[in-house]
Amino acid sequence: MDADSIEAPARAGAGSRILIALCFALLAFAWWVRDERYVQAEAGLGYALGVLGASMMLLLLLYSVRKRARWLSSAGPLRTWFRIHMWLGLAGPLLIILHSGFKFGSLNSSIALLAMLLVAGSGVVGRVIYAKIHYGLYGRRLHLREKLAEFTEANGKLRPLLDAFPEVMGPLREFEREFSSSPPGASAAGLQLARLGPASRRTRERCDRLLEAPLGEERAAAREYLRLAGRVGEFACYERLFRLWHAVHVPLFVTTILSLAIHVVAVHMY
Repeated sequence: MDADSIEAPARAGAGSRILIALCFALLAFAWWVRDERYVQAEAGLGYALGVLGASMMLLLLLYSVRKRARWLSSAGPLRTWFRIHMWLGLAGPLLIILHSGFKFGSLNSSIALLAMLLVAGSGVVGRVIYAKIHYGLYGRRLHLREKLAEFTEANGKLRPLLDAFPEVMGPLREFEREFSSSPPGASAAGLQLARLGPASRRTRERCDRLLEAPLGEERAAAREYLRLAGRVGEFACYERLFRLWHAVHVPLFVTTILSLAIHVVAVHMY
C-alpha cells in the first residue's frame, strides 16, 4: 500500500472533523444570539432554512433506495451514497435547529423537532457502532474471521506454536469459543463487551506462563492470535448492536419524515 492510499483516509478524517467542528461552532453562535431574533421561522432566512433542512431530511431516503434498487447499481458506488447520507443527516438537523431558533412552537412543530433530534442522535450512535465493523468512516466491512483462520493454516504464524506447544492452544481456543458467537440481545452484547477485556488479560497471562523466555516469537504469535480473537468477539457484539440499532433507527426516521410532513402541511394551511 503506497503512502497516498495511507494518507488519504487520514486527510478525509481530518476534513470531516473540521466540518463537524464548524457545525458545532455555528450552533454555539446561534445559541448565543438566539434572543436577538436574527432568524425567524415564519419568514425570510428562517423559513428558507426550514425548507432546506426538511428537504435534506427527505433526501436521506435516497440512500435506502440506492441500496435496494438494482437499476441504480450504476449510479455510483454505495460508499459515496453513504457519505452523502451521513452529511445530509448532519446538515438537515442543523438547519432545522437554526430554523426553530432553539424554541418549541406549536404541538406539531414540537413533535417534528423532537423526532428529528431523536433520529439525529440515533444516527450518531449508529455511526459509532458502524466504525467498529468497518475499515474507516466509509470503508469495507471487516473480515476478521478469515484473518483468524489464516493463523492456523499450514503456513500461518501460529503453526510452529501449534506443533511445538499444543497446550497453549487450549486457553486460546477456549477464549475464541466463548466470545466469537453473536450475543442474542443488546444487554448480552454489552455484558460480553465488558467481559472481553478481563478475559483476554487472563488468557494472555496463562499463555505467558506456558511460554517462558526465551520464546519471544512464540509469545508474540500467541498474543497476536489472542488480540485478533478478541477483535472477532468485539465484532460479534457490535454487529448485533448494529442490527438492533437499525431496527430502532428506521422507525424513528419514518416518524420524523411523517411529523415533518404534517408540520409543513399545518404551517401552510393554518
